[in-house]
Amino acid sequence: MDLVRSFTYIFEDDDWVAKVVLVAVISLIPIVNLAVIGWVIALIANVIDGVEKPMPSWDNFGQKFTDGLIYAAASFLYSIILIGVICVIGAAASISMTNSRMESEFALAFCGLGIFATIYVVIAHAALFIGLINYTREGSMAAYLRVGDNLRLAQKHAGTLLMLALMLFAAGLVIGLVAWVPCIGWLLTITLSTPVMAHLAGQAGAQIYRGSLSF
Repeated sequence: MDLVRSFTYIFEDDDWVAKVVLVAVISLIPIVNLAVIGWVIALIANVIDGVEKPMPSWDNFGQKFTDGLIYAAASFLYSIILIGVICVIGAAASISMTNSRMESEFALAFCGLGIFATIYVVIAHAALFIGLINYTREGSMAAYLRVGDNLRLAQKHAGTLLMLALMLFAAGLVIGLVAWVPCIGWLLTITLSTPVMAHLAGQAGAQIYRGSLSF
């Protein structure tokens, strides 16, 4: 994966200013901002396909909104178990506050559930990302719902997913430094973060797609 490329490709697009400014503006509008997720999905698809200038335009807004809505629904489905764990923790906390003798038992249970929740988030996000890559090929909610297949592919490409996580972390550090630029740093941070992160995800998606005959 090429961290530098995830930044430089932006400025090769003649319309980059309009595209990234629209990303920043639409991101601020509740519900409508689901279209930004769709824009990211289109960017990832273009990177996988090797498009020379992968940043998508903002035409076909309805399709981008639909893609974002489908992703949000899939993300919610993947989070149901985690939501259940949070509810259990909340209920246990309420009970422990009324019974001091249960405080130690609650502390142990809280630690155990916390570890489970952390592991679950990592696994769920990996499977959801594989589902997203499938979605760029199929355009169907079913791509996210093949959880077993997505988990197997996530395991197969664990090295690529780990590298993606490290690259996203590194990109976040760079963007954080950009924020210190006087006057315009905050604006650059808002406008650059989405296309940079999406390009890195596309690079990882391209490696996974080309290495998996199941797509």
